[in-house]
Amino acid sequence: MGLSMAAIEAGVEESLFQALNGINLENVSVSVEQKEVIRNIAVLGKDTNFFTCFGKSLIFQLLPFVFDSRHGSTESFIFVVSP
Repeated sequence: MGLSMAAIEAGVEESLFQALNGINLENVSVSVEQKEVIRNIAVLGKDTNFFTCFGKSLIFQLLPFVFDSRHGSTESFIFVVSP
């Protein structure tokens, strides 16, 4: 049986907290939209689109830490290709 959405959200929040601490940004707030993108990518494995001024840099910085937190790893990385 799969996890409930509340359990998924709690896991994402904990992973984000650990990620922000991991890059010494514990005082930075992550918007609802950024959390949704991170959840879609890291937890649900969905492709997602986000736009200019959306805070992509923070998302890119947090994703490896979120993956590591969720999977008990320390080797995750993000490869960004941008025009």
